[in-house]
Amino acid sequence: MPELNDIREAEVLIQKYLAGQLTSEEAAQLMRRLKGEPALGAALLSQMEMDVRLRGLIGTNVRIEPGVPVTADASADEIVPNLIPLPAAGPVPSQPSWRAVLPWVAGLAAALALMAGYWFWPDHDPVPRLAATSAGVEVRRGQVRLPATRRLHLQAGDSIETGPGQSAMVEFAREGTRLDVNSETRLELLGWESGKRFVLHRGKVAAVVARQPAGEPMVVVTPEAEARVRGTEFSLSSQWDATWLKVSRGVVELRNKSAGNLESVAAGQFAVAARSVGLKALPIGSTGPRVPVPVDPQVVSTGGDGDWQVAGNTVRQSRVSRQPDSNPVGPVRQSPFSWYSRRIPVEGSIETSMQVRLDAAVEKPEPLGFAEFGFTLILDRKHLSFLCGRNPKGKGGAKLHSFVFNAPPTVEDDESEKSIRTPLASEVGQTFQLKARLTRLTSDQVHFQAKVWHQGENEPADWQLDAIRNAPLAAPLISLNTRRCACTFTNLQVVLIE
Repeated sequence: MPELNDIREAEVLIQKYLAGQLTSEEAAQLMRRLKGEPALGAALLSQMEMDVRLRGLIGTNVRIEPGVPVTADASADEIVPNLIPLPAAGPVPSQPSWRAVLPWVAGLAAALALMAGYWFWPDHDPVPRLAATSAGVEVRRGQVRLPATRRLHLQAGDSIETGPGQSAMVEFAREGTRLDVNSETRLELLGWESGKRFVLHRGKVAAVVARQPAGEPMVVVTPEAEARVRGTEFSLSSQWDATWLKVSRGVVELRNKSAGNLESVAAGQFAVAARSVGLKALPIGSTGPRVPVPVDPQVVSTGGDGDWQVAGNTVRQSRVSRQPDSNPVGPVRQSPFSWYSRRIPVEGSIETSMQVRLDAAVEKPEPLGFAEFGFTLILDRKHLSFLCGRNPKGKGGAKLHSFVFNAPPTVEDDESEKSIRTPLASEVGQTFQLKARLTRLTSDQVHFQAKVWHQGENEPADWQLDAIRNAPLAAPLISLNTRRCACTFTNLQVVLIE
């Protein structure tokens, strides 16, 4: 049987909870007590039920002092000292007032909700917690890593970390504010007593924020920017040395840390904060700022029989590959292609461009086939190739081709227009400008567009090659390809696009 002081303390905490006056420490204390001491919870519920009955017998001009127990067999003389007259004037109603009894019924429901772990009753919890998580998500609390279980109450200083394909949701149940934490994201909660404060170290969050108290906006800080929210719906991402903000409802103030300037971003607008980009609110869907994406300078993979040399942003393939076409499955070294790959740390929409000089080509390729050069974006096992082919007379064309590399490469059955071509003439010594855009449509589909033109000519207004293809959500490799030719690739640029 719990001690009297234990019951008094728990009941006071329950009534403070009902009045919305619990601090985060008191809420955590009450949860621990009710979950760890079933007998205390049973005694508390029994007492609150008796309180409700007394309200019905005595009327609305009295209240029960918190923390004073009343037993079922108590006499009227024993009950009266525990009752304190309310300052309300007017006659005592002959029938119990439901409005008067309702708070005590609600208190009983609140106690039940606390004991049940908030599963079956309406929630008014002021403490932030995890509303949903996927398997493997962790919460870092100091030096301790906790499994991110549903309904886990968060503390100031907690960090939520998600890996590839993982997600989580943070909610403030009382006011209806929630933050969806996307994959490969680290979100830290600094506090919420005088305004909610978060640090988005990396990754992306999407938020629905209830109207915040005056002078206490929600603040989300990234390495590049600070977003202040009074009540709105938005998404915020911090990757590749840039912060991207999209606003669906309301207004968010975004400050660029490096420049110090502030921009109000309204519903239907986006803005980017980065050192190389001017902070400006633009309509969603318009051509937005292009943020350079760093490309891993290290060699990720090489293949074929080419000889690759690297100097800064210039990659030169000095030896012509002469491998014949080979249909049978075999080692990579038997491939007629030679390639050099670099990693792009981006899962979203990108635009790549480069210059390619055709230094040499096999002049008598028969029966080997065409000489080809270009590049491939590799997303996991899916390859999206943009190649320029040439026969001995310099005629040929540019080709957009997609396949799944699963030894041997195969074309997916549900993809139409497996290969798209456009005419292109090329001679040894010419320099070409290649550009491709990869727009992420869904988590498993992309829009791939490409164009090629001779250096010195105007860039074509339209994309010459255009197709929608299946592709998993993955950071791509960019693979520079040659086949029976030698090329110099330079001015490689990758930018993130809206």
